[in-house]
Amino acid sequence: MVVVSQRQEEPIWIGRGMDAVGAKFTAFLATKNVVPYPDKYVGSSELHPLQFVSEELQRRSWDRGRIGVETDDYYYTAKWDAILKRIFRMPNSSTRSCWSIAAG
Repeated sequence: MVVVSQRQEEPIWIGRGMDAVGAKFTAFLATKNVVPYPDKYVGSSELHPLQFVSEELQRRSWDRGRIGVETDDYYYTAKWDAILKRIFRMPNSSTRSCWSIAAG
């Protein structure tokens, strides 16, 4: 998953630890912007990677304003969308599909 902030020079990449090694070699990002999530989020019925993403965004103070997501994506499921909307029910943020912006 790639997270972009208009206020930052670089996006951040967040993904599985095993994929972070490749991301460091193939993405032109500072090391601090390649963020692996722990294996405890993989295949868990109690934890979801978007929970880690939410925590990372809050840690960086990127959890304010609009949060756009690419909803026309093979890996972005209805479950992911529901989890994202539940996580970001915060007074300082809202979610919005970016697909209609790009398509329109």
